[in-house]
Amino acid sequence: MKKKLVLLIIILILFLGCTEKSINKPKQYEIKVIDANIDEENKINLEIQSKEELSKTRIEILNENQKLACFEYFELSKGNNKISIYCSGIEQKKINIKITPSDGKTIEFEKEIKAVKLVLEKGFNYKFLLDVFKTGQKVNYDLFVLDENKEFYKIMINLSTEDLNYYNFMLIDKNSLKIQSSGTKTSCKQAIQAELKDKFDPNEFDFMLSVIFLSYQNIEGFNLKEFIEKKEFTYTKEKQVTFKLKEKKLFNLIEVFNGVYSIKGIKEKPEFNLQAEYPFILLYYTSSEGSFKYIEKQKEEFNKENNGCLNAGKNN
Repeated sequence: MKKKLVLLIIILILFLGCTEKSINKPKQYEIKVIDANIDEENKINLEIQSKEELSKTRIEILNENQKLACFEYFELSKGNNKISIYCSGIEQKKINIKITPSDGKTIEFEKEIKAVKLVLEKGFNYKFLLDVFKTGQKVNYDLFVLDENKEFYKIMINLSTEDLNYYNFMLIDKNSLKIQSSGTKTSCKQAIQAELKDKFDPNEFDFMLSVIFLSYQNIEGFNLKEFIEKKEFTYTKEKQVTFKLKEKKLFNLIEVFNGVYSIKGIKEKPEFNLQAEYPFILLYYTSSEGSFKYIEKQKEEFNKENNGCLNAGKNN
């Protein structure tokens, strides 16, 4: 009797084991990724084709180095599905996509996405944040494109906190990308009325950050377009400063050169991200002193009346 009981238990264990394997064995579904692109709202838009309806399907987006950037669950219908995933952690144009149905095998795809092109356009505000580590002060840095024609952009840079407002009016030559600037002023009216100059006070470094490499063209021997081609420039007139561009990556979905600059005799090597395409705006900078970061582009006109520069004068 005991032998029969033991045999029955063994049979039940084997049967249950086989059943469990049968139940848990993931199915192979036919799924294709037709298209993948990325937009200015940090969303990856996918077009996925499925031969069957699939519930609770996990979709993961990984960087080229297999680092998970984002994931979400979706109900996929039979046929074509257009879905969007908010994904702020993308650093390369090549992404890996993993699709796992609730009862199915994971299917992997590799896609190359187009980077967002950041261009300067009239009527837009390009928002940055300047963080001063020593004081903990966070400064809003807004670059407004007031106007443009075939030759120039008219730019107003406005730095603001709860207590302070600074203004810098500029003309940027579209061909050479050289700048003429009012210099930093405490009122919009002063900036609009100022005589524009192509020489900059080193103390205005923070105010020039977004266009700093354009302003460096006033340094003897520096040409921005040549620098982009050669990836390195060393300035030795007063102190030896070297700028180097390294690998390309994505920053806020915009293709940039990751770079460093070094001053001879100083250990610190601050990093920066320079837009890889025209007009070569600086989108990120960090050092022991602080950081500077591009946040977003907004449809917004510069309000001359609220800023006290309506009908201010010759550059208006």
